Amino acid sequence: MAPSRLQLGLRAAYSGLSSVAGFSIFLVWTVVYRQPGTAAMGGLAGVLALWVLMTHVMYMQDYWRTWLKGLRGFFFVGVLFSAVSVAAFCTFLVLAITGHQSKGFQERRECGRAAGGALSTPQIALLRPAFMPTGLGISLNFPVPRFSHC
Repeated sequence: MAPSRLQLGLRAAYSGLSSVAGFSIFLVWTVVYRQPGTAAMGGLAGVLALWVLMTHVMYMQDYWRTWLKGLRGFFFVGVLFSAVSVAAFCTFLVLAITGHQSKGFQERRECGRAAGGALSTPQIALLRPAFMPTGLGISLNFPVPRFSHC
Protein backbone atom coordinates (compact mmCIF):
# COMPACT_ATOMS: atom_id res chain seq x y z
CA MET A 1 0.00 0.00 0.00
CA ALA A 2 1.40 3.37 -0.99
CA PRO A 3 1.71 6.12 1.62
CA SER A 4 -0.60 9.12 1.35
CA ARG A 5 0.58 12.57 0.30
CA LEU A 6 0.38 13.72 3.92
CA GLN A 7 2.58 10.86 5.11
CA LEU A 8 5.09 11.57 2.35
CA GLY A 9 5.08 15.28 3.21
CA LEU A 10 5.68 14.55 6.89
CA ARG A 11 8.51 12.14 6.04
CA ALA A 12 10.09 14.70 3.71
CA ALA A 13 9.81 17.43 6.35
CA TYR A 14 11.37 15.16 8.98
CA SER A 15 14.26 14.22 6.69
CA GLY A 16 14.77 17.91 5.82
CA LEU A 17 15.00 18.83 9.50
CA SER A 18 17.30 15.87 10.10
CA SER A 19 19.66 16.96 7.34
CA VAL A 20 19.82 20.48 8.78
CA ALA A 21 20.50 19.00 12.23
CA GLY A 22 23.24 16.75 10.86
CA PHE A 23 25.00 19.58 9.07
CA SER A 24 24.74 21.84 12.13
CA ILE A 25 26.26 19.06 14.25
CA PHE A 26 29.08 18.87 11.71
CA LEU A 27 29.73 22.61 11.96
CA VAL A 28 29.54 22.81 15.76
CA TRP A 29 31.83 19.84 16.36
CA THR A 30 34.27 21.09 13.74
CA VAL A 31 34.47 24.77 14.70
CA VAL A 32 33.68 24.87 18.43
CA TYR A 33 34.86 21.55 19.84
CA ARG A 34 37.48 20.62 17.21
CA GLN A 35 36.67 16.91 17.21
CA PRO A 36 36.75 15.76 13.59
CA GLY A 37 35.56 12.21 14.29
CA THR A 38 32.31 13.33 15.87
CA ALA A 39 31.94 16.03 13.23
CA ALA A 40 32.32 13.45 10.47
CA MET A 41 29.57 11.28 11.94
CA GLY A 42 27.26 14.30 12.20
CA GLY A 43 28.04 15.23 8.61
CA LEU A 44 27.37 11.67 7.48
CA ALA A 45 24.03 11.71 9.28
CA GLY A 46 23.19 14.95 7.49
CA VAL A 47 24.15 13.52 4.09
CA LEU A 48 22.09 10.38 4.68
CA ALA A 49 19.08 12.44 5.76
CA LEU A 50 19.48 14.51 2.59
CA TRP A 51 19.58 11.23 0.66
CA VAL A 52 16.24 10.24 2.23
CA LEU A 53 14.81 13.67 1.40
CA MET A 54 15.84 13.29 -2.24
CA THR A 55 14.28 9.83 -2.33
CA HIS A 56 10.95 11.12 -1.01
CA VAL A 57 10.91 14.08 -3.38
CA MET A 58 11.68 11.83 -6.34
CA TYR A 59 8.91 9.46 -5.24
CA MET A 60 6.42 12.33 -4.94
CA GLN A 61 7.33 13.56 -8.43
CA ASP A 62 7.00 9.99 -9.79
CA TYR A 63 10.54 9.70 -11.16
CA TRP A 64 10.91 6.10 -10.00
CA ARG A 65 8.83 4.55 -12.79
CA THR A 66 11.41 5.56 -15.38
CA TRP A 67 14.45 4.94 -13.18
CA LEU A 68 14.07 1.57 -11.44
CA LYS A 69 17.82 0.86 -11.46
CA GLY A 70 18.31 4.06 -9.48
CA LEU A 71 15.70 2.92 -6.97
CA ARG A 72 17.58 -0.34 -6.49
CA GLY A 73 20.81 1.62 -6.00
CA PHE A 74 19.19 3.93 -3.42
CA PHE A 75 17.79 0.90 -1.58
CA PHE A 76 21.17 -0.87 -1.61
CA VAL A 77 23.00 2.19 -0.24
CA GLY A 78 20.36 2.57 2.50
CA VAL A 79 20.71 -1.06 3.56
CA LEU A 80 24.51 -0.82 3.40
CA PHE A 81 24.68 2.25 5.65
CA SER A 82 22.16 0.71 8.06
CA ALA A 83 24.37 -2.37 8.40
CA VAL A 84 27.50 -0.23 8.80
CA SER A 85 25.84 1.87 11.51
CA VAL A 86 24.74 -1.21 13.47
CA ALA A 87 28.25 -2.69 13.19
CA ALA A 88 29.84 0.61 14.30
CA PHE A 89 27.50 0.86 17.29
CA CYS A 90 28.28 -2.72 18.37
CA THR A 91 32.02 -2.08 17.94
CA PHE A 92 31.75 1.09 20.02
CA LEU A 93 29.98 -0.78 22.81
CA VAL A 94 32.48 -3.66 22.79
CA LEU A 95 35.46 -1.29 22.92
CA ALA A 96 33.92 0.80 25.69
CA ILE A 97 33.02 -2.22 27.79
CA THR A 98 36.28 -4.10 27.37
CA GLY A 99 38.34 -0.95 27.93
CA HIS A 100 36.34 0.04 31.05
CA GLN A 101 35.85 3.50 29.54
CA SER A 102 32.86 4.48 31.64
CA LYS A 103 34.13 7.38 33.74
CA GLY A 104 31.35 7.06 36.30
CA PHE A 105 32.02 3.35 36.72
CA GLN A 106 35.74 3.94 37.27
CA GLU A 107 35.12 6.70 39.81
CA ARG A 108 32.60 4.60 41.71
CA ARG A 109 35.10 1.75 41.84
CA GLU A 110 37.86 4.10 43.08
CA CYS A 111 35.56 5.70 45.66
CA GLY A 112 34.55 2.25 46.88
CA ARG A 113 38.16 1.27 47.38
CA ALA A 114 38.87 4.50 49.25
CA ALA A 115 35.89 3.92 51.55
CA GLY A 116 37.05 0.50 52.66
CA GLY A 117 35.62 -1.66 49.89
CA ALA A 118 31.98 -0.57 49.95
CA LEU A 119 30.85 0.96 46.67
CA SER A 120 29.34 4.37 47.29
CA THR A 121 27.31 6.52 44.94
CA PRO A 122 29.36 9.49 43.71
CA GLN A 123 28.16 13.00 44.32
CA ILE A 124 27.25 15.06 41.26
CA ALA A 125 28.96 18.44 41.01
CA LEU A 126 27.80 21.10 38.57
CA LEU A 127 30.80 22.47 36.72
CA ARG A 128 30.92 25.10 34.01
CA PRO A 129 32.96 24.38 30.88
CA ALA A 130 35.88 26.71 30.22
CA PHE A 131 34.64 27.76 26.77
CA MET A 132 31.02 28.08 25.70
CA PRO A 133 29.95 29.91 22.54
CA THR A 134 27.67 32.92 22.80
CA GLY A 135 25.46 34.32 20.12
CA LEU A 136 23.12 37.27 19.80
CA GLY A 137 24.04 38.45 23.28
CA ILE A 138 22.62 35.30 24.93
CA SER A 139 25.02 33.43 27.16
CA LEU A 140 25.00 29.66 26.72
CA ASN A 141 27.11 29.08 29.82
CA PHE A 142 24.94 26.47 31.54
CA PRO A 143 25.91 23.99 34.27
CA VAL A 144 27.05 20.54 33.15
CA PRO A 145 26.66 17.60 35.56
CA ARG A 146 29.95 15.84 36.33
CA PHE A 147 30.79 13.10 38.79
CA SER A 148 32.96 14.09 41.71
CA HIS A 149 35.60 11.66 42.94
CA CYS A 150 34.08 10.81 46.34
